[in-house]
Amino acid sequence: MLFMSYVLNIKLSLTIGDLAAEFPAEPEKGLHHYLVLAYNSQPILIENIELFFPINGDSPLVFYYFRELLDNCFKEKVAITVIGTSINIDSINPAARSLFEDEIEFGTLTPMECLEILETCAKNLDLSSDVDIKDINNKCHGFVAADVVSLCRMAAEHSDAKSIQQTGEPYELKISNDDFLYGLQKIQISGLQEKNSVRKVESVKWSDIGGLEEVKSILKESVIWIYKHVDSFRYLGIRPSNGVLLYGPPGTGKTLIAKAVATESSANFIPVSIPDLIKGEIGESEKAIANVFKIARRCSPCIIFLDELEAMFGSKESSSSFGKKIISQLLLELDESDSVDQGVVVLAATNNPEAIDSSLLRPGRIDRLVYIKPPSFTERISILQMQNVKTKFSKNINFREIAEKTENFTGADLKALVQKAIFLKFKKYRAKKLQLNSEIESSIDQADLLEALSRFSPSVNLSQLDIYGPPGTGKTLIAKAVATESSANFIPVSIPDLIKGEIGESEKAIANVFKIARRCSPCIIFLDELEAMFGSKESSSSFGKKIISQLLLELDESDSVDQGVVVLAATNNPEAIDSSLLRPGRIDRLVYIKPPSFTERISILQMQNVKTKFSKNINFREIAEKTENFTGADLKALVQKAIFLKFKKYRAKKLQLNSEIESSIDQADLLEALSRFSPSVNLSQLDMYEKFSKSLD
Repeated sequence: MLFMSYVLNIKLSLTIGDLAAEFPAEPEKGLHHYLVLAYNSQPILIENIELFFPINGDSPLVFYYFRELLDNCFKEKVAITVIGTSINIDSINPAARSLFEDEIEFGTLTPMECLEILETCAKNLDLSSDVDIKDINNKCHGFVAADVVSLCRMAAEHSDAKSIQQTGEPYELKISNDDFLYGLQKIQISGLQEKNSVRKVESVKWSDIGGLEEVKSILKESVIWIYKHVDSFRYLGIRPSNGVLLYGPPGTGKTLIAKAVATESSANFIPVSIPDLIKGEIGESEKAIANVFKIARRCSPCIIFLDELEAMFGSKESSSSFGKKIISQLLLELDESDSVDQGVVVLAATNNPEAIDSSLLRPGRIDRLVYIKPPSFTERISILQMQNVKTKFSKNINFREIAEKTENFTGADLKALVQKAIFLKFKKYRAKKLQLNSEIESSIDQADLLEALSRFSPSVNLSQLDIYGPPGTGKTLIAKAVATESSANFIPVSIPDLIKGEIGESEKAIANVFKIARRCSPCIIFLDELEAMFGSKESSSSFGKKIISQLLLELDESDSVDQGVVVLAATNNPEAIDSSLLRPGRIDRLVYIKPPSFTERISILQMQNVKTKFSKNINFREIAEKTENFTGADLKALVQKAIFLKFKKYRAKKLQLNSEIESSIDQADLLEALSRFSPSVNLSQLDMYEKFSKSLD
């Protein structure tokens, strides 16, 4: 705040504490007093203005005096400048907020800004030679200026504490790199304190996780490389996954792996669970999801971790109307995210991938699935040996024998097995009323582990999991193209736009969309995922029936010629839509967007040449022949996979893709990618769409 006061030449500032201390009984008179002083000492800075004018405030006189004084200044042509600061602008009373002409949002520091502040602070610190300010700067993701100052202070305090610990009294000790690393671990980033749902995670490294080498390799490529090689990704046009799903039996280490990814990538980490999203009022859960992504973008690079994804975002068919709303909000956020440009990646975990809504798993969303299976024989040996750090094992332990006898045990099972062995040994000594006095007596030997194993069963039974991928044929893209080609205005509508808190507000929202469209005609209203918003009345709640009725009313009153308003809708499940919407005069023209034909696939692949460097030897016909039933989204994902595999090869050789020839994609790259790729639409889905389409003829 001193910095702001200096830059703006502020001579007068006010906090809620000042007001309470000087005018405890009549705060409105206190505000009047300070504003009058501001006539001659302008501008006045009011800190944390939401405390003066809360959204549900019980001090209307304070607001009344504030507004009256500003009105009087205007009438008397007295110049006064009031500057307010706020941590949460949505907590300010709207009436008070409207009195301020401008709003300026202070975002997080850019890397260059952060480095400048660090270097300025470092001039006043006695640093040891091992401190690399640029390396520290690379770890300050999502920092504001106050965070950088706090980090330097914490590093200095940690250095002082070490000096006292070593000698019993303070003496001058240089601040080391370890002091800064300590500060980075302890600091609470300002941008991550906005909601209770955002918590700081403990540091977990790859070395803390036994085995799972293949999984670690995949996650390094899918997530960590995004942050480590962002410039290369931009240059090559690589668009990696916005989301990765970790799936497998309970206890296999999915949550631990997610934390390790955050640590190894030096990214901020936002864990999200059901209580963080379930809010009391209608619409608040959608706001909570939007807020998580807002904070993540502000504090990028950032990983959002959605644990137990199936519980939060189960299939729409089995979800309540509430569940459908939050799924739609998550889809909206994922579609607007970009892991490279925004630095936000979603990591999700589930024990039951089949229960997850399939729309979440389409290309461009959470489209990279990683199976975390129980550890292999060698991985079990590694996990058991890692327990030796915290547990005293005797020298006669045969880890190979234990590993052979623990097939299908998860990492959590193996840890629990060692704990059981410790407890059984303690129990034996307690029965004999003996103490475990020596290191030899208290260590765990082979017999202890084998006895524990005889009383232990693995927590899971393995079964093969099938992963289902939904359509990605480009319905939304086509709707936008129609609006562009017709030069019409375009109003996209999703579930969060329509679901309001009070009874009757959702119907008003629908009516308002059509009112705006008529006023801005020609206009296209685009209703995406129509089945989620307007499913059949038989399966809808009374609330759902009301909004269907309102849409029917608006459609019946619309005229595409006279009013210039056309409704375009999209769905992956036409059979789930209320049939009354599809009658003549309403949404009565149904167009089946099927996967592209052979010639269309060639065209889509050639279009990728605009953003991707293809070599001259590319045979698009051969690729098109081998990609039957691929959607447009699948073809784009295939090209991205080819780019990524080429980048991976060069990384393995520790080479840079320097020339245009080196970085171009050739036929071999595409064929290799194709050998590792499957279309997202299966034959049974296509058959369902074909039958529905023919039923309309």
